[in-house]
Amino acid sequence: MLVMMMIACIQDEQNSLRLMTFQMLLTSGRDMADVLIKRLIDLYICDSAATDAISARLRDVCPSLYSCGDELYSKVRQIPLTGHGSMQLNPSLF
Repeated sequence: MLVMMMIACIQDEQNSLRLMTFQMLLTSGRDMADVLIKRLIDLYICDSAATDAISARLRDVCPSLYSCGDELYSKVRQIPLTGHGSMQLNPSLF
């Protein structure tokens, strides 16, 4: 999965990630972590997969990196790509 996410990253992001150690990613890699999460969500959307499961997992595992607002944003981004005009939004997100 990490290889697929790297492929989805633009060249600058790939270069930055290659230069980072795991320790650097954990201690000061907030921006890179945000990029990786965005690319992961993009992969789900491009594969026409619902983001519900991965969003819930990200909120459970890393709530400081993936918030309710991020989940809502991911759902809204799915609408034009999937053609679903009426997606169910979790009321707890509002």
